[in-house]
Amino acid sequence: MTLEEFIALRKHLGLTQAEMAHRMGLSTRSLNAIESGSTPLRTLHIRTAERIAMIRAVVENDPMLVPDEVRAQCTRIHQLATGQRID
Repeated sequence: MTLEEFIALRKHLGLTQAEMAHRMGLSTRSLNAIESGSTPLRTLHIRTAERIAMIRAVVENDPMLVPDEVRAQCTRIHQLATGQRID
């Protein structure tokens, strides 16, 4: 996930920097530094944002809130859990 995609995900979820930072366990200043590029976007930040999106998708019953790649992985997990054939 690029920095632009990270920012777009937050906006797609309808979260302010303060709300996203809180959910990520960061200060708003830290998230602002990440989004401005002065602090590197790390894998931990990406995975945390994806998890926030997954939780929000379940709560709102809207799988489209989850990034495409993660949604595909979730679909495969669901297929495994329900005994469906995976192609």
